[in-house]
Amino acid sequence: MTGPSGDWPDERLSAAFAARAAAAPIARPDLAHAVIERLGHGSRKTGIRPWPMGVLAAAAVVVVLGIGLLAATTLVGRPPAASSVNPSVGSSVAIEYSGAPSMSPAPSAEVGTSLLDVLLAHPITVGEANERRDTSLDDTELAVSGFGWVARNDVPCPMVRVAVPALIQCSTTMLLESSRTPIFNDGPAAPSLDLAVQPETLGDVSIPTTDPLPMIVLGHFDDHRANSCPPQQLEMCRKEFVVDATVDASDRRLDRPTDVNRVDPQARPRLTIDQAIGTMGLHATDPGIVAAFAVRTAVLSELEPAIAHAPELRGARIIWMVRWVEREKSARPVIRTRIVADRDPSSLGLNWWYDVTPVGLAPGLVPGEPSR
Repeated sequence: MTGPSGDWPDERLSAAFAARAAAAPIARPDLAHAVIERLGHGSRKTGIRPWPMGVLAAAAVVVVLGIGLLAATTLVGRPPAASSVNPSVGSSVAIEYSGAPSMSPAPSAEVGTSLLDVLLAHPITVGEANERRDTSLDDTELAVSGFGWVARNDVPCPMVRVAVPALIQCSTTMLLESSRTPIFNDGPAAPSLDLAVQPETLGDVSIPTTDPLPMIVLGHFDDHRANSCPPQQLEMCRKEFVVDATVDASDRRLDRPTDVNRVDPQARPRLTIDQAIGTMGLHATDPGIVAAFAVRTAVLSELEPAIAHAPELRGARIIWMVRWVEREKSARPVIRTRIVADRDPSSLGLNWWYDVTPVGLAPGLVPGEPSR
């Protein structure tokens, strides 16, 4: 260190520091406590006192209510935010098939109302039937409302293939959208639907050859017998509308089939119609039955060509056939066919009935319960 009179030696510096330390006052042991006390007294002099807990709680409630009121005022009049729906198991999201007609499902049948009654009470139009055929082809049973008409055919008909029941051959039977008789080759006309009327078609009303008649036709596309068509006509056969019944449009009710010889007048069954239906495990009074008749096995090829020579039917002379409408597993109404061999009612042996069910590319026989 350098002073006014020159550099200080180390001994002089040490002596000066020691003298300064000896002259300094000694700090009080309770200095920290004294400082805290002085600060405390100073805060009371300002007049500020701590708030009671009740006052703080009331203030908190006021703040919360104010925030809620502000949020409600902000949200009033604001449209709800759009959200995406993710259909999952258990959801009730309606599904519309692309290209299919926007038809609402038929309402649930009330107690005592059959599925057939519900179908006939809510028919679709000819245009909707055509759209369904062209966009979502399946064998759903449909009731179609329109005007039945048989056009006069002056063109000679070629040879008819007997064993192709699902193919329209030389027939001009149709269901029109309007009552106006179509003029062929004269520009666009109202929608029409060609009808494949079968020997077993139940006719509550006849289709006229004069003026079109209002009616409802019950039937389906994609008949299981389409597989019996020639390969080049398979797609055409699938799109044919096979008629199960014609119904009076003003009545919309189907009478129970009773004419057992309507299809084959030469058949002489031993069972009555009620006995035959009961033998198949069905109820004779089932309102969904649209056909019940007996045919000789020689005629079976005209109705069900794929099973006409099935080994299960070997030895049978007369076959009973029943067609009825029921819901399948996916709840679609479909037509079912069941057969059983005719026999002596007093026979004690077992008799098997069979469901005609598509197996692979062709219909087959699925055995049911044996009956006595």
